[in-house]
Amino acid sequence: MLETTTRPRRVALAARARAPRKVTIILSLCLVGLVSLLISASAQADGNLYLERFFEPRNGVGAAQLFVYSQTGEQILSGRGSGGYEAGELVGVPEGWYWVEVGRFRTEYNLQRFYVRDGQTTVVPSGWVSVQTTPLDEQTTGCDQWNAELTAFRVDETGQEHLVSSNQGTGVSNFGMLQLPVGEYLVYFHQFPSRVTIRDGQDYRLATGFQSPVAGDRPQIALWPAGTPNNIVLGLCSAGPLHLPAGEYWVSRIIPTDTYPFEDRVWDRVIIPIDQGGEYSAVRAERVRNRYQGEGSQPEFIDSGESEVLANYRRRRSFGGGGSGFEGLLP
Repeated sequence: MLETTTRPRRVALAARARAPRKVTIILSLCLVGLVSLLISASAQADGNLYLERFFEPRNGVGAAQLFVYSQTGEQILSGRGSGGYEAGELVGVPEGWYWVEVGRFRTEYNLQRFYVRDGQTTVVPSGWVSVQTTPLDEQTTGCDQWNAELTAFRVDETGQEHLVSSNQGTGVSNFGMLQLPVGEYLVYFHQFPSRVTIRDGQDYRLATGFQSPVAGDRPQIALWPAGTPNNIVLGLCSAGPLHLPAGEYWVSRIIPTDTYPFEDRVWDRVIIPIDQGGEYSAVRAERVRNRYQGEGSQPEFIDSGESEVLANYRRRRSFGGGGSGFEGLLP
C-alpha cells in the first residue's frame, strides 16, 4: 500500500520537474514561427521585375534574357551563367529604380529604366519579330543559300548601330523569331535591314518579297546606288529568286562596251513588293498578379548623356564568355 501511494507522487513530481522544459520548447517554437513570419513578410515586401515568357524554346526562336542593374549600373546577378534571368522568372528586388536589358548582347543604348513597388510586379514590356522563308531543300540549286536568321540593332542619334540580339545558334532553318523590348530597331534578314517597331505582346511578321533573276553577267543587288560608302551588296542568282526584306533596292549587271575595259556595270532602281508579312498579330500574354501600373512602369530608354552615370556598367558586346561570333554579320 505504501508503494501504491508514493509512486504516483513521484510521477507527479517528475512531471512537474519536466514542465519548464515544455514551456521552453513551446516558447522556442513560437519564436521560430515569429521569425519565419517576419522573413516571409520581408520577402513579400520586396517587389519584382518580370519578363514574360510567350513561347517554349524551339529551333529558330531567340528568347531573350533579363539583365538587371542598380541605378549606378551594378549588375544584380542571378548566380547563373552571365547573371541574367530567364523569361518567366520573377526577379525579387527592394523597392526603387532599376535599369534592365532585354536581349543577348550588351549595349548601354538598350538599357531601360523601371520602378519597382513593394509587393507588386513590374512587367518589362516586350514583343517579337519573325520571318518565314523558303526551306533549304526548295531553294535553287547552285545559288547561295540562306535561312531565317534575324539580327537586331538599336540605332543611336548619330546613326550608329548597336547590336542587341540574334537568333543565330538556335538551330534556325526556315523560321526565325526574336524577342525584344518595345521600341524601334533595325532588323537584318538575309544581310539587308528593315526598320521595325516592337509592340508589347505582339509579333511583327517581317515584310518580305522576292527578287527575280536579272539578265546580264555578274548581277548584284544593293541597298543604295553605286558609289554609296558602306553599301550592302549581294550577288543575285541567275537561276532563281532571292528572298529579301520588301522595299527599294538597286540592281546592277555587266554589259559589254566598245571601249576599255570593254564592260560597264549598269544600275537600275527596283522595288521589291511585299509577298508576305508586314502585319502584327497578338501572342498569348500571361496573367501577372499584382502588376504595377504606376509611375515608372513604362520603359524609359537611356540616352547617351545618361549613360555616363552608369559607373559600374561594363561595356562589352556579348553577355556570355568568348567572342560574339557576329563579327562577320556586323554591317
